[in-house]
Amino acid sequence: MITAQECPTSIFGRDPQTMTVLMGFRFHPATDEENPLQNEVVLSLSPQFTVQENDDGRHIWMVKTPENMRLAETMRSSKRFSSVTVFIDLGGSVENVISMLPTLTEHHPKSDRIFVRGINSQAAARIYDEISSEWLAEHVDDELILRRKAKLI
Repeated sequence: MITAQECPTSIFGRDPQTMTVLMGFRFHPATDEENPLQNEVVLSLSPQFTVQENDDGRHIWMVKTPENMRLAETMRSSKRFSSVTVFIDLGGSVENVISMLPTLTEHHPKSDRIFVRGINSQAAARIYDEISSEWLAEHVDDELILRRKAKLI
């Protein structure tokens, strides 16, 4: 694992995140020294989230279902992830992403990539139409990868 001392500050936030409370579910994210992937967020729309090998160290947000609630408890105790959060399903993939994006960026202001899982190409195109002024997007299989656009000074 790479430590904060080995990488520039732009990759690692120097201030550890504080405890966050969202809809009654608390978690303690790892500090920057523990987590080189703290700037990556997974937003899963699947009612049955599946952990991928490259999810270690990432912030995980998943739609609230009984299965995901049980999995979230297990994931939180494993300490493999920076944070694990569940959110209320608004009924559609486009609605979930558009409404959750401001929340994700508020809770993870240094996030530079968001991996939206469980989304088809039509929904991905509709989402991109809504957010294209701030985000670049790439749709691969059932994952939409969002990257922040650089801000002009």
